[in-house]
Amino acid sequence: MFFRIFKKRLLYSFFFFLSLAFISCKKKASGPGQFNVDDFKKVQELNGRPISLAKLHRGMDLTIIPEKKLLLIIDVDDSDYVKAYDLTTFKFIRSFIKKGSGPNEQIDCHKLQYDNKGQYLFAVDRGKNKIFIYSIDDILDSAKAVSPKSDIMLNNNALFKPLLLPSGKFVDFTVPKTKQKSPIFNFYNAEGDSLYQKGRFPGLEQDYNPMELRTAFEGQFFSSADGGHIVLSYYNSDYIDVYDSLGNLQYRVHGPDIFDPAVRTMSKFGGKMIINDQGSHFAYTSPRMKDDSLLVLYQGLDGPVGPYHENKLFLFNQKLEPKLFYKLSQPIFLFDIDWKMKTLYALSHQVQGSNLIVIKLP
Repeated sequence: MFFRIFKKRLLYSFFFFLSLAFISCKKKASGPGQFNVDDFKKVQELNGRPISLAKLHRGMDLTIIPEKKLLLIIDVDDSDYVKAYDLTTFKFIRSFIKKGSGPNEQIDCHKLQYDNKGQYLFAVDRGKNKIFIYSIDDILDSAKAVSPKSDIMLNNNALFKPLLLPSGKFVDFTVPKTKQKSPIFNFYNAEGDSLYQKGRFPGLEQDYNPMELRTAFEGQFFSSADGGHIVLSYYNSDYIDVYDSLGNLQYRVHGPDIFDPAVRTMSKFGGKMIINDQGSHFAYTSPRMKDDSLLVLYQGLDGPVGPYHENKLFLFNQKLEPKLFYKLSQPIFLFDIDWKMKTLYALSHQVQGSNLIVIKLP
């Protein structure tokens, strides 16, 4: 009430700086499903091994396949989208997925995923609105050309970040089409036909339209190692969700800084676009889960160690209870995990002379 009364009386410039200071103040967890940094049982520093990968220009996504000894990286600054390396020696194997709009080419390579049967690699092309399917055997055989074996479209809906589930089904973010707020997830069968929708975003005091809400709660979601859960972490708000494989919410936690997303719609180039508003912050990325362990990178109100890079790694149990807080010596922005070897493989653009960081977990 105090803040609302004085908001009308203060000069605009003073209010602007006061509001930034107000938003940046850390809130203490005070309700169910909330936590603070102090709730982590232990803080530990982790130092990684920097590695320079041959022929890699600017890696933007990473997938490891330990059973095939494969490290796959999406390179956005080359004529081929994906580079394959030996996961043990880090020796370059080959490049594949030609950039382009022609047959057997991809306009975009947004995401890679390995299927649970060990045969195929799925590559998301949001430009062509398709999921292309490649043979793992072709990738490993230098005598063979790597071309798509087939492709899938998800019921002609625009792709966001489709995830292949162990059942052979897919899940993706819904596409807002009406004035009603849409569920979070849309589930599809193996042929790309829509099955059902599930999930609700966290509650907000701010009233956003469906497209603003989708942008406000943009995030990353991955399947747990055993395929029994879907983990969703949000970019612009410090929420993490754990769902079962059918899309039923099991656990949701808010913390450690307890902030909500802030977006607004602006007019640009004769149209409208949704952007982050004043007071927005970056939260979580790269959630990975196996059994009772969930690891995720976090930035929060303390701000970045560099653009889009982070040096805070949180460990939760399956119920999203805080366990360990790892401080990373090298800033990273994305990772994948070999759970058997307890090794984390991460990308960084801020470690001079290196683009891969290998971190042994305790």
